Amino acid sequence: MAEENEANDGDMPFLDHLEELRKVIIKSVIALFVACAVIGVFTVQFNEMLMYPFERAQEIFKKEVPLPRVGSVFSPFFVMFEISIFGGIFFALPFILYYIGQFIIPALTQRERKVIKPVLCASTLLFTAGAALAFFFMLPIGISFSFKISEMMKWEILYDIQNYYSFIVWVPLATGISFQLPLLIILLIYIGVLTPEFLRKNRRVIFVVILIFSAIVTPPDPLTLMLLTIPLYMLYEAAVFIGTRLLSGKIQKEKAEEEAQKKSDDEYYRKYVEEQAKLEDDYYKYSTGGESYPQGGGGENPENSSESGSQSEEDEFDYEKYYAYSMSEINKMGELESSAKAEEKPQDDSEIKKEGETSDGDLNPPSDSSENPDGEKSDK
Repeated sequence: MAEENEANDGDMPFLDHLEELRKVIIKSVIALFVACAVIGVFTVQFNEMLMYPFERAQEIFKKEVPLPRVGSVFSPFFVMFEISIFGGIFFALPFILYYIGQFIIPALTQRERKVIKPVLCASTLLFTAGAALAFFFMLPIGISFSFKISEMMKWEILYDIQNYYSFIVWVPLATGISFQLPLLIILLIYIGVLTPEFLRKNRRVIFVVILIFSAIVTPPDPLTLMLLTIPLYMLYEAAVFIGTRLLSGKIQKEKAEEEAQKKSDDEYYRKYVEEQAKLEDDYYKYSTGGESYPQGGGGENPENSSESGSQSEEDEFDYEKYYAYSMSEINKMGELESSAKAEEKPQDDSEIKKEGETSDGDLNPPSDSSENPDGEKSDK
């Protein structure tokens, strides 16, 4: 039943595909709306989770710090709306990806399905790992470092609520996306855009690029910078190693396919030679009045092969030797024909002159009198 459904999906017209896409969009919007509504109802509980980095930073700082303040009248509403939207996207994303997968997977081959499933799983795990690293480790350390700098400079710590929640949301999001780097490197190695040798040769450049990216994403403190730089570089090295293994496996598979194709071509050539030999044998029997073509090859003549009688008939026909014999005979015939043409000498000049005179005499006008076939002369 599944195969029939897949076949039906492949034969669907364009408008039916648009209808299926419309259903996917509608279901995704419904899932997002339900998730946002649920987060909106449980905003207080969800807000407690978002306050974890701030509370953990206070524990590291070992002092009480004022909570983020509300800067305007409408700030609480904007913050609650932002929490509902981002929380809804986070919880509705698995359902949205599932609906999109239902729409795309029927159009993929079995081999592509085997590839895309582990890729999706790895992508989800890497994004979750990156977001968790940022939320549970990088943000508390970065905020506590900000507390220490403010105390050292004798500044009053008053965080704005909107800035705090934007910071809490976007840093884990950027870190989770950056953890997709290994999949991108593996893909580029596999399709041949990048080579493992190039990536190994430019390790230092890649490390500097990762360092700059981490400095932009993370809070401005060395510890948080290293917390993102080191995992990203380790993922880079792991991606190069895995990409190299996959590339070597791909090369070995291509070599195996080439060998299989070569064997197939050799088998085709053998069958072709056998068929040609059979046709040549049939033609020889037809031209010689039923005598079979010489078996065994090796330059034997047809007359000698007929003397063997029943013994040659019992032996298995050797098509390769026959083919070699037939080609040698064809070459001999060509040599004899060319030598015969070379032995023909051109006519002497006297003979050519006589032929010219004869041809000139034929051009003379006829006489007034002519003989009848009976030998009698008749007047004009």
